[in-house]
Amino acid sequence: MFFGDMTNNPQTAETALPRRVLGLNHLSVGSIGLGCMTMTWAYGSRDRAESIATIRRAMELGVTLFDTADIERSTSFPKEDFRSILPRFRVEALSTNLRIVDGIKAVASRHQAAPAQIALAWVLAQGEQIVPIPGSSKRSHLEQSVEAASIRLTSEDLAELDALPHRSVRAINW
Repeated sequence: MFFGDMTNNPQTAETALPRRVLGLNHLSVGSIGLGCMTMTWAYGSRDRAESIATIRRAMELGVTLFDTADIERSTSFPKEDFRSILPRFRVEALSTNLRIVDGIKAVASRHQAAPAQIALAWVLAQGEQIVPIPGSSKRSHLEQSVEAASIRLTSEDLAELDALPHRSVRAINW
């Protein structure tokens, strides 16, 4: 779902989210989107009032791209946590995953930011054609995500993050 240039939603300098222009039609969107999937019944119980408040806050902050995709209704999940079957969560991948987490935390510490904010800042640094859509059903997480758009990673930060293992995690029986 896209709300475009919301003229009924004036933004102050404090809440203005940087914009990105996408595609041949030069669609202008906020540089951070909002994944709203966890706000649906498909993912279990939800807090309707908090979901509505989170979407309203997102619009106040300049978010214009909302991912409302739902899981396929025919999808069924095993009783066990699905992550147990994914190679990246196996014991063999733990040491690699921890190196990635530690590397992101080191950069986050230097920027006085949360690791998730650094991950979003890294995604934003990959190109103007990219708009990350982190999911959130809580206003505090949404605001943290939006703040990531103001983090400016240095070339050293980017080199450090790019040097973290990323292919080897998928290579383990993937």
